[in-house]
Amino acid sequence: LTFEELRTWLQSIAQDHIVTDAEVKWVMSMAAASKKQDYTQLSLHPEFFAPAAEAWMSYIASKDTIDEVFSRHDKDGDGALDRQQLASLLMELNDNIMPREEEVQWVLDHADVIGDGVIDRPELAKAISLWYVHSASEEAHDKQEAQAAISISS
Repeated sequence: LTFEELRTWLQSIAQDHIVTDAEVKWVMSMAAASKKQDYTQLSLHPEFFAPAAEAWMSYIASKDTIDEVFSRHDKDGDGALDRQQLASLLMELNDNIMPREEEVQWVLDHADVIGDGVIDRPELAKAISLWYVHSASEEAHDKQEAQAAISISS
């Protein structure tokens, strides 16, 4: 499927939802070798149809929650979270403790599968998942350091 054919296919699955370029690019990213590729020049091959449909349906099922998060953090209403807006979201998820700049950048680097330098709506679930994985690994690391300090002082 070409970019526009994919948009039509996704539209037929989504029913009342108007499919955005970012959403088509997100699905198309499953077939992209890198973020730098021009998504409009790619095609989605048949072996990617099932995973693409599954990802799309999961995204559509989460759309209300995604819209709610965006209504709180997408202050300029452009449909994407820039670095500052992402930091605000991560702070909300982090008991109102501001994340370090390198943590925000790490989430942005890994969740921005479209490669446009922001978190678009379809990328939100991955950004949040990455944050929780990162937070859990930081917490485990902090516990190990505390245990090591206790055993040294004993």
